[in-house]
Amino acid sequence: MLFRSLSVALLYFIPLCPAQESADVQPSRNNPVGIAVRPRSVVSTKVVRRWEFDKAGDTEGWRHTHACDLIAAEGLLRVSATGDDPYFHRPLRLQPSETPLTIHFRARGMGSGACEVYWGNDDAPGTSEARVVRIPLQHDGAWREYAAELPEKRALSVIRLDPGQTKGIVEFEWIRLEERTLHPLSLEVLDSEREAGGVLIALTNHGTEPLTPVVEGTPVPLAAGGRTEVALQVSFTTGAFALRDIVAELPDAGLDSVNVRVPMHRADVPETPAWPRLRLPAVGAEVAFAPDGSGARLLSAGQRIGTIQPLLSVNGKPLTLRASVGPDEVAFLSENGESSCRFTVNAVGDLQVEVECASSGNGDTLVEGPVFRLAGGLEQGLFSGVEYLGKGEPSSSTRDMRIPQHVRFAPDRMWVTTPLIAVVSDKATLALSWDHPESIQPVFATPDFIDGRSSARMSLRGGRQSFSVMLGKSWGSGGRLEDVIERHFARIGLPEPPEVPRGAGEQAALCREAYEGPLRGEGGWGHCAGPEWGRAWYADHVSTLWRLTGQVPKTPRLVNGGAHISNPAAYFVTGRAGEWAAGLERRAARARSDQRADGSFLYKGDYSESHFEDTASGWCAMHTFTLLEHVRYTGNSDSLAAGLKGLEYMKRFRTPRGAQVWEVPLHTPDILASAHLVRAYVAGFELTGLREWLDEARRWAITGLPFVYTWDNRPVMRCATIAVLGATHYKAPLWIGLPVQWCGLSYAYALAELAEVDADGAADWTKVARGILVAAEQMQYPSGDPVVGCLPDSFDLAGQQRRPADINPSVLVALDLRLAGKLDSLSVTVAHDLRIVAPFPTTVDADTLVVQAQPGVPFELLVNGRAVPFPAPEAMPTRISLDALRTTGK
Repeated sequence: MLFRSLSVALLYFIPLCPAQESADVQPSRNNPVGIAVRPRSVVSTKVVRRWEFDKAGDTEGWRHTHACDLIAAEGLLRVSATGDDPYFHRPLRLQPSETPLTIHFRARGMGSGACEVYWGNDDAPGTSEARVVRIPLQHDGAWREYAAELPEKRALSVIRLDPGQTKGIVEFEWIRLEERTLHPLSLEVLDSEREAGGVLIALTNHGTEPLTPVVEGTPVPLAAGGRTEVALQVSFTTGAFALRDIVAELPDAGLDSVNVRVPMHRADVPETPAWPRLRLPAVGAEVAFAPDGSGARLLSAGQRIGTIQPLLSVNGKPLTLRASVGPDEVAFLSENGESSCRFTVNAVGDLQVEVECASSGNGDTLVEGPVFRLAGGLEQGLFSGVEYLGKGEPSSSTRDMRIPQHVRFAPDRMWVTTPLIAVVSDKATLALSWDHPESIQPVFATPDFIDGRSSARMSLRGGRQSFSVMLGKSWGSGGRLEDVIERHFARIGLPEPPEVPRGAGEQAALCREAYEGPLRGEGGWGHCAGPEWGRAWYADHVSTLWRLTGQVPKTPRLVNGGAHISNPAAYFVTGRAGEWAAGLERRAARARSDQRADGSFLYKGDYSESHFEDTASGWCAMHTFTLLEHVRYTGNSDSLAAGLKGLEYMKRFRTPRGAQVWEVPLHTPDILASAHLVRAYVAGFELTGLREWLDEARRWAITGLPFVYTWDNRPVMRCATIAVLGATHYKAPLWIGLPVQWCGLSYAYALAELAEVDADGAADWTKVARGILVAAEQMQYPSGDPVVGCLPDSFDLAGQQRRPADINPSVLVALDLRLAGKLDSLSVTVAHDLRIVAPFPTTVDADTLVVQAQPGVPFELLVNGRAVPFPAPEAMPTRISLDALRTTGK
């Protein structure tokens, strides 16, 4: 009976962690990925190994591995973390199991961060990011039991626990490995929106014996391993909304019944004058509330576009509510008056929702506010930092990762970059933009596999909620995700840059230290520190050192590249501008050759299988920018025609993706794709003056904002950037929730370029770029560190840890110069029939080119694609006749 009552309480209010893709669930129309939202209950447990720590001094084979000490005393295993990323392990010799093992322990935490469990098996004896589960560990000093299934049937050879992220203490009373026997019957809701109260369910017998569950009084025979679908008619007593329990009883099997609570909506029940309404004239919509507080309908131009159901629930049980209607407010209060859900219209015409629940202070109380459901086929979807969906794409899919974390309808709050969920369908646009992201748990599923509906489902969990509901046009009427993102940032503001970690002089010195120390080696500098990264005379690094010191390093040759943003200025102050121009022509010729007739570029690599086409926005933008960069510096007409064709083709794309296909799927949403797209369209606007291309640059700039953290609960977090919403090689590492700031810097550099041509734009792109730069400076390794001045490839937010590889700081230097209005790379000046490229700022005064050349530094100009050398000037500026350039540039 205890199990039965518990299951009823939790069936509607789905817990955060246990859902998973499972062989138990077959894909269906409303659950296309096959996610087991309601895991089967445990009916028996066999302990395979146990560690009780009841003998002082005996850790029972557990050994410290990194940054921790282990002591067994007073019946406990005390793990004292002495530094970041503590972990310990236990070698094992276990037999293969027919069912996956579960790790189960009782612990109390006094540190920070989740507990991660790694394991090895006979085939792969070491631990790996490909074999890990994450357990949310509460660090409040209270004893709790935690458990997680290890999706592994092979013989375990080692198990490793990472009990937190930073210094602290975690104590274990016991640890167990268990084989758990699950309830043989599962019940899935396939469709809860059939006509006249119809519900389609599926019953599956996972056991080895036949079962005959009884559903709504009807026996349903199931053979061992059998599955059947059952259509039910669920009666309504009154009203348009109801929650109904569907129960599968097993009277002859000695097993508890299986229950599912289903929200029901009768579309045939009309709204009446008794339904309170809130009108949203700014967006042409209104909300009609059922008088009994059981739900509401979203209407646009008199047509139903969605529902709200339930309005407020506690521990899965909808509260009984009474309406209180004011002139500009519809409020619903609980019977005892301790909980409320208030709807108003805010100053900008959006629906404003405020939720208060007096019992939310109890840690075991789960409060879910209004559940919004948008009808129609998905055109675009966004769960900031977690999902970025295109037309018809399901959430929590395996297209970008094939690990348990792909199930992310209620993810770790630290994964959410900015508090925004949004959907554009062929019916309307709907978005939630909320306050206090540090304490609110968002939930998102499309289609709604939680309740068996075709609609998109979004809600917030927390005892105190304040959020705006943004309604808007359908896709066919011009509704776009970028418009909602803009509305969200108009509401919360662009993130303020973090506190600068050091002064300008100290910052420049720190970057110099990187080049003089960890990056330097025989034969030049590395892209990253570490002996595994080859050294070369990278032009980007020579350019950076010149800008930092005023001295041009002497090198035997130059190798193109070295940094994530190209900086070829070094070629122009070492007598190699012609060499660079030849390389630029070769790269452009290759891009022209690779371009298809429609303007696209074919991707032929290893990461296309999960994508719906053979190209992507980021992949095309990268090649298109190569073409337009060639035009910018040389005026080449062939590259211009090809580049403009690429820009035209890319207008069809909706999602930034496919820019890091050396390790990440082509399908995966990517901030680097946003960066490439912005740079390509800015270049197109600069070359043609067409406002269409500037509008496209703005659009793609907006798509990058949801990858940027706008909130923080850690010293280094705000303006950190998530690179991709997926995993390397589909498995590990998982990049969601793990900032990769070099990708954000590339996006910030693109924003800086956009800001220079978007003087009348509404967004402060410079502010965003500056914030990303400062966050990168916070992440840099400080003086005294072996890799001083380098930028970590990624940064663990929970543990505030830098993770290698350790990258050169060239882009930090270039971006800082650009944001300060200084030249970081090359200038381009067009004077009548001359296109002049220089490593210094240039202007035209009548018939003279004025070059702010550095005294003592010989340089070259590229004039209509031809290198023209000049001796080192004695003073600034250098004045050059345009007629002379016409003669020498022929």
